[in-house]
Amino acid sequence: MRYDERDGVAVITLNRPDKLNTLTDAVIGGVADGIDAATKSPEVSSVILRGATGTPSAGYDWAIGGATDLVLCCDLLYMASDAHIGYAPVVSSALRPRCCGSTDSGLITPSSSC
Repeated sequence: MRYDERDGVAVITLNRPDKLNTLTDAVIGGVADGIDAATKSPEVSSVILRGATGTPSAGYDWAIGGATDLVLCCDLLYMASDAHIGYAPVVSSALRPRCCGSTDSGLITPSSSC
């Protein structure tokens, strides 16, 4: 994970391009550390979360869907018109994290618990 600040913007970059920026405990901890640093910085007014190279994240190391969890925590999302977001069909709704929102209705719905 890389963290940079410039012109009031913090950029957190998932930096595992050889693994399609998949999420591990260390990567998730790095993102959390980056968010903490941005929150504490008086210069930062916005945060960009991106992936190194062309893939933001292919999900968790063990399943598709981890990047969806990150998207649910964002206020705005910019993505390519051919990008895909979602959970793998094998992930049951009982296993989906609920910290930042829900996609059960087919829509991304923010949660007040963020």
